[in-house]
Amino acid sequence: MNKKDKICESISKCCDELGEFSLLGSPLESADPKFLDVREASLDEHVAIQPSALAFFGKLRKDAIREVKKQEREYEKWQMDKYSECRDNITKSGRVTKEDIRSKMTKDYRREIDEWEAKIREVQRICDLLDVYYEAWKQKAFSLNVYASITADELFSKENIEIKSKINAKKDQIRDIIRKKKSKKKKKG
Repeated sequence: MNKKDKICESISKCCDELGEFSLLGSPLESADPKFLDVREASLDEHVAIQPSALAFFGKLRKDAIREVKKQEREYEKWQMDKYSECRDNITKSGRVTKEDIRSKMTKDYRREIDEWEAKIREVQRICDLLDVYYEAWKQKAFSLNVYASITADELFSKENIEIKSKINAKKDQIRDIIRKKKSKKKKKG
């Protein structure tokens, strides 16, 4: 195994283990709806878990996409084999069109075609669910960023700056009083 393969294997293992990280007392792999609600838990916890969640669900999503493609390729191979069998069986009886072959294939293999299509729909459904959940985590990241920006804007708004100025002025007054008391003590002593 070369270095790149070892690294990729480590990353894959890492992403799988990220599902065990928890937020609100539940592991990421539980896909708890509260994970996407920033009102639950502290923002620090949400921000801290965000990269792990994106890596974990992103890997699951990519795995599902590969599974859909694999099933579609397998179905295509199966169709070609059956098409070839039907063509060989029909051509013995004379001239035939592609439509004749497809029609025979559909008639002879209806049950298997339905099973293949159901299997592909199921893996596509899983892929779509993971895609939706992954996109929700990405949206949560955007929401956290917006929330942080709004908070920063509020923190540094003119009103807050004025309040901080007043607080600093009061602190300066207190410091002046303390300095005056210290200087009087030094003069007496």
